[in-house]
Amino acid sequence: MVFARITTDISKKHKVAELVDRITEAEPNGIQILINNAGIACDYATEFAGNPPPDLTDPVAISEHFWNSDPESWQQNFTTNCMGGYFMAIGFLPLLAKGCGVIPGYTSSVVNVTSNSAFLKNTTRGHISYGASKAGERKKTRYFMLVR
Repeated sequence: MVFARITTDISKKHKVAELVDRITEAEPNGIQILINNAGIACDYATEFAGNPPPDLTDPVAISEHFWNSDPESWQQNFTTNCMGGYFMAIGFLPLLAKGCGVIPGYTSSVVNVTSNSAFLKNTTRGHISYGASKAGERKKTRYFMLVR
C-alpha cells in the first residue's frame, strides 16, 4: 500500500487534470481513497481577527461591516473550497472506480473535509464567504453520496 501527499492548485482545472494524469500513470489499478482537504479563507475585509467585529445587535453596524466584503474573495473561496473539490472528485472518479475491486470487500471512497463553519452560525469569525463556500462543499458531498 502506497500513501502519497501530493499538492496542486485545485482552483485551476488544468492543474487537477495534470494531477489526475500523474496519478493514473503511477496507479494503473486505481485508487481506494481521495481526501479533499484544501481550503482557503480570504475574507480579509470582514474577518474579525483583522477588523473590529460589528455590534451584532445593531443591524446598521452589521450591514456596514459586511458591506466591505470583496466579490473577489467570494470567488476565490468558492473556486478553491467548493469547485476545486468537485473537479478532484469528478477527475478521479475513473481511478476510484478501478480501485473498488482491488481489495475484496472494500469500495473506494472520497472524503471531503469541510468546516463547522458550514453549518454553525457563530463559527465564521467574519469569514462569511468562507462559511458559505464550505456549506456548498458540504451540500456537494451529499449529492455525491447518491452516486453508486
